[in-house]
Amino acid sequence: MNLEVKIVNKKDKDFKEIKKLYKKSFLKEERVIMPYLFYLCKKENASFWAYYLDNNLCGMSYILTNNDFAFIFYLAIKEEFKNQGIGSKIIDSIKKVFNNKTITINCLISENELFLKRKKFYKKNGFVDTNYIFSDKNNKYNVYANNRILAFGKYKEFLNKLALGVYKVDLIKKTNLESKE
Repeated sequence: MNLEVKIVNKKDKDFKEIKKLYKKSFLKEERVIMPYLFYLCKKENASFWAYYLDNNLCGMSYILTNNDFAFIFYLAIKEEFKNQGIGSKIIDSIKKVFNNKTITINCLISENELFLKRKKFYKKNGFVDTNYIFSDKNNKYNVYANNRILAFGKYKEFLNKLALGVYKVDLIKKTNLESKE
């Protein structure tokens, strides 16, 4: 299984399919508008990648970075490629590219089956609960990282910088009741 990675461009032949995967994989309140994603690609250290298996689009990721962190903002696998180990291969490739950074990913706090599956997938791939909750204007998320020690102040500063004053974000330590997983 040879996974190929390409930078997403609006002019790509698969761009409509990538956009459809993005919309299908994330709730409306989880998504930001596409122009903002491309704006961050130009302004910040953002990587918008499409993944291919035998020239067939199988997934996408959107990762924001600074000197310390690689934040997997979005990761999606096309339905017909799920449960084949492709998501884990993508995570492994992300870990190799950003091996000198703490890699983080957020998971919506919900008892919905989709979010329970996401949480299980992240844990299976070596992510641990940091005991932090990230919140934006719509939702609260558990913060997972490839390293349980997450520098709270630095990470909060990173998230606020990415929000560009457009989105209100917050990062808090979980209470004892919230820490039970």
